Amino acid sequence: MAETSAHTDSTQTPAFVYCIHPSDHANLKLVNNVFDGVGFGDWKLSMMIGLTAKNKMCFVDDRLMAKSVMYYSFTNEIWSDLEHFGTTTSTKIYSLHEELSKLSQEANRGIAEYFTKAKSIWDEIDILSPTPVCECNGCSCGLTKKVLKLQQDKTLMSFLMKADEQYSPIKTTIFLLPVLPSVSTAYRMLQQEERHKELSKMNVVNNDTMAFAANKRAYYD
Repeated sequence: MAETSAHTDSTQTPAFVYCIHPSDHANLKLVNNVFDGVGFGDWKLSMMIGLTAKNKMCFVDDRLMAKSVMYYSFTNEIWSDLEHFGTTTSTKIYSLHEELSKLSQEANRGIAEYFTKAKSIWDEIDILSPTPVCECNGCSCGLTKKVLKLQQDKTLMSFLMKADEQYSPIKTTIFLLPVLPSVSTAYRMLQQEERHKELSKMNVVNNDTMAFAANKRAYYD
């Protein structure tokens, strides 16, 4: 009796792949948008996040043996068949890099808009052509960390290169740091500078308005 109770309890834990949470139901949507044949990379990433959060990713990849779950081969074949929508092509990757090379912060456009557009391209490139990582068991060479840092620095330089010249002082500060920050950190530094400049302009306008009002009163007095 105790064994049965223990077994039942274990199947109700989120770590158990067959666990069904009370909030789960047949009409539950893991992603907001239904895949329509385009934007496979973004849709796949959203699906993987949703399945991983539910601890159900193993039902569509190769981590469960076919005999362990009913219709496994069917679900795995569907997932594998969908992969052809995300087949990496040199043309697509070239197109993304070309779009990125032409992207820059346009005049009178905020740094947030520029960063958001650039990040969407970076993310799509990462999905189609991910940075390779070391898969050696017990590897201690640190090569993966070095490669990722190199890629991060290249992305940072590309981002700063196309940012508006008004941020030149901040760019210099960033490049003088002992270790280059992530592109997200650099973006926040530029955004802070942008807000500082906006506040300075507002103060100048307010001071001019007050000076004009004072001169006007003096004239009529």
